[in-house]
Amino acid sequence: MIAFLLLFLLGASAQSQAQCQQLCADYMMTCANATSPNGIIWDIYNTTQDCINECMEYPNDPACTVGAITDAATCGAGNSWGCRRYHLNVAMSSDPNAVIHCPHATPMSPPTNNTGAANAVNGTVCFTATDFNNTNYVDMVNGLLADFCNQVTNAAACSAYLNGLTMTTCLRVYQFVGGVSDVSMYPGAGGRKFPLAPVTSMTTLPCRRYHAQVARSSSSNAAIHCPHALFGDDQCGSSCENYCNIVMGVCTGANSQYNGTSAMTNCMNACGGFRVSSDYLNNVTSGNTVQCRVYHASVASGSMSAAMVHCPHTGPTGGGVCVDADGGAAAGVSASFVVVAALAVLSKYFM
Repeated sequence: MIAFLLLFLLGASAQSQAQCQQLCADYMMTCANATSPNGIIWDIYNTTQDCINECMEYPNDPACTVGAITDAATCGAGNSWGCRRYHLNVAMSSDPNAVIHCPHATPMSPPTNNTGAANAVNGTVCFTATDFNNTNYVDMVNGLLADFCNQVTNAAACSAYLNGLTMTTCLRVYQFVGGVSDVSMYPGAGGRKFPLAPVTSMTTLPCRRYHAQVARSSSSNAAIHCPHALFGDDQCGSSCENYCNIVMGVCTGANSQYNGTSAMTNCMNACGGFRVSSDYLNNVTSGNTVQCRVYHASVASGSMSAAMVHCPHTGPTGGGVCVDADGGAAAGVSASFVVVAALAVLSKYFM
């Protein structure tokens, strides 16, 4: 009985395969049909199955039920299948409405039907405002960032990383990686479509989104590709580039760990003395590793009080937490690193 209830609850947590099949059949006919009066409106999927694969990653909104998907007040916004179904229903009502509402029915749900427009990343229609209001560091509701976080958290492929990555934490932290406002590599721009093609030698969010897409396909792929999506891992930039972008974005002002005009250089040099653990899932809350520091940056992103406690753990010395068990530096760390770390700390006060 308990097992059945668990399955029921898990099944009820997201839309069904049948719901996604119907949504995508309607979408491909209404929004990606070259024979419609408006031509190809928002042709971003290679096949209907590719649309279904993306649809299955949408979170569930308990308020926006099947019976409410015609109600704008209930389903016109919110990060869910229901919101996208609502906008697709409106798009199906007329060709002029299709031009406006087809983009809203997509994973990114942008406010504009032109991904090259300046405001394409300045909002997202199908996302709950409270998710952003509760994140202290998110400056704008960004559809690319929301789409990436849907992939790495709601599908649970990568949610076990960073000691339990949540949507809210993902939004707080990954706004600081590169390419969050770059639509050029996303579907709808330059004829690109889902599934995303490999993006190499880039530190940007589209590269990470590609690896998140592969990670969700199997547990074995998740073990390989989640580190690329979340840590760069020399596939989407280096682990140190990832670390420096995040810690310098999260820990600012009195909580900053690297300061002055050479802050990025100092951070990268200091990071050269940290280990990059091969275990991305366990033991990330301590140890002289890059992962430990990124984890504490994710906790620090929660509030100003959390930043005061956890930002020191992200810095060059590890703040007594991201250190080896004996409290010292990791074996093999050079004397030059110790000098760099000391200079980085001093720069906080004298640069």
